[in-house]
Amino acid sequence: MPKTKQADAGSGQFVKVAENLYRYQPSGGYYALLKGGGKQIRRSLKTRDRKLAERRLAGLREKVDRIDTNEGKTKVEFMEAAQLWLDCMRPHLTPSSFLRRQTSVKQLKRHFGGHSVRAITCTLCN
Repeated sequence: MPKTKQADAGSGQFVKVAENLYRYQPSGGYYALLKGGGKQIRRSLKTRDRKLAERRLAGLREKVDRIDTNEGKTKVEFMEAAQLWLDCMRPHLTPSSFLRRQTSVKQLKRHFGGHSVRAITCTLCN
């Protein structure tokens, strides 16, 4: 049986079960422990099932990998964020209201299309 590392956390213990994956002994829940952007990120994966925890860990790793370690900024581009917003808003809008917002995003694409969301500042708007 492979050796496991244990870390105290008050009255409970975290047991390392895989790379970046820990199980909290009292509850049996899984936690992720990652580093990104020069910071340590600790998140509950909100499950007791190991296979599901591994899938959620993979998703969290993707998010953490998008953190730019040089500047501590995320790499989300304007159009990606705008499309996510439009997708979230679509069920709550009438077709004409959605079309108006979609047209506005297309117009903004000319100015902000290649920029990351964090790079859009007042100076870029002038």
